Amino acid sequence: MLSLISSITLVATMTSYKSQVHGHRSLFLNCRPSFSSVAPSARPVPLAKRAAADTVEKVTGLVILVDFPDQKASVSRKEIDDMINKPGYNGLYGTGSARDYWLTASHGKLEYGAVVTEYYTTLREKTHYDSTPLGTLEMFQEVLKGMEARGFDFSPFTRDPQGRLRALTFLYVGAFDLSDSTGRRGLEPVFIDEEAIPEEMAMTFDGVKLSSHMVSCIDCFPDKEKAFSKNISIHEMGHMLFHWPDLYGFDGKIEARGGLGHYCIMSMGLSTLPPPPNPYLRIMQGWETPVELSMTGTGVLSVPSNGRKVYRYSRPDTTGEFFLIEAVAKKGLWAGFPDDGLAIYHVLEQEDFYPEYPIVSIEQADGRMEIEKFINNGGPNDLFHAGNNAAFNSESIPDSKWWDETPSGLAIMNISAVKDTMTFQTGVATMLKAAPAPGIRQLRMIGRTMQLDIRAAGHMQITALAVDGRSYQLTDRPFEAGSHILSLASIPPGVYIVTVNGKDARRFSF
Repeated sequence: MLSLISSITLVATMTSYKSQVHGHRSLFLNCRPSFSSVAPSARPVPLAKRAAADTVEKVTGLVILVDFPDQKASVSRKEIDDMINKPGYNGLYGTGSARDYWLTASHGKLEYGAVVTEYYTTLREKTHYDSTPLGTLEMFQEVLKGMEARGFDFSPFTRDPQGRLRALTFLYVGAFDLSDSTGRRGLEPVFIDEEAIPEEMAMTFDGVKLSSHMVSCIDCFPDKEKAFSKNISIHEMGHMLFHWPDLYGFDGKIEARGGLGHYCIMSMGLSTLPPPPNPYLRIMQGWETPVELSMTGTGVLSVPSNGRKVYRYSRPDTTGEFFLIEAVAKKGLWAGFPDDGLAIYHVLEQEDFYPEYPIVSIEQADGRMEIEKFINNGGPNDLFHAGNNAAFNSESIPDSKWWDETPSGLAIMNISAVKDTMTFQTGVATMLKAAPAPGIRQLRMIGRTMQLDIRAAGHMQITALAVDGRSYQLTDRPFEAGSHILSLASIPPGVYIVTVNGKDARRFSF
């Protein structure tokens, strides 16, 4: 749920520890913790700098089970071993093992597995490690030294080029406290990078450097299904294996533009079904290769669902800003998505980890921006399809403009109904801009009112059609020429097409 990284390697006070963390509680509570800077090591590497992964990467990790004198294990080592490693797992932690997840998400290009140890019982009670912000690092050091003293061999596991154990995981017994809003407790799901570990706490056993590691809980939420705990561990693995960033809103600078909700494992809300990494992360790892999209002409394009094809439309005058387009069918890793249809992601690669704009955001087809407003982690009508919102261009809501409000030129229309292979048509933005209805010189939205400038007297039937199919009649009466104001207070917020005497006038949102 969070990663902890730092350029500070010596001082390990409570203040310095907290300054290395970027917040996590919004993942579950939709609040906005604010912590200070994060080191560049956690930033995703820009796409242009990554080579395609043409071979299968095999990672053998180490998972150390930890219990405490005051909290003993209730889940067997075998159950957790199966949850991590067993193909086709179906057990206490739901359907699918961690191995299954990464193999599917990577299209067979990552084979992750781990040796799962017997439980190691700490010297102190869990309440001790929970009572200090250095509890995680204290447990890390104590357990590894204890295992070395008992003759454990750390050499068989995958190492990175620096000789560090690539995938070191601690899974501890007991929950963590989500209600603590005054400061971090000692034990909670976290990835700790080597740079955040004081030099004197890092260790080398059997020629293997033990530093970067992730920590998670075996039963994070005793009142919920254990699948939640597995999904939190998979999220932390995203930090540990790839240094992926958290992609939920976590700082006041982007509180109006939240994260990806439940449309990405690095931004997931509570769910029994872990979503896949978003296409930006999958492309970044070389698991997929995007098809470049241009607006030089018109045409109909097909999009096989669920990672089988991703289109990219890039900003021509700069690098690092682009849209990614994929089709989503609610099955497999995508079964837990809040909606299905054409998913459009806006990506802006940037150096600041607390940027003005999110690294990745999802264009919500209903225009309500409920994820950004922390209303939900995604909902019906978020994705584009026939019968909902079937167009995306500079005039639509949401629109296809770059973050600096300049038109991108991306214009797609006639998006098909949801199916295994969707289609859409490319074109130019002017093709999608509706002409003014007869008799109307100008139509504007001002707050919750509509201002009409009527060219000539006549009967006006004005209707607001919602993207979800609802219809609201605003007026049906004669009007004199001139300016008139209609109240919109009777219709709920949303995206609407206003029709005047059956002709489209304009699309608006409030």
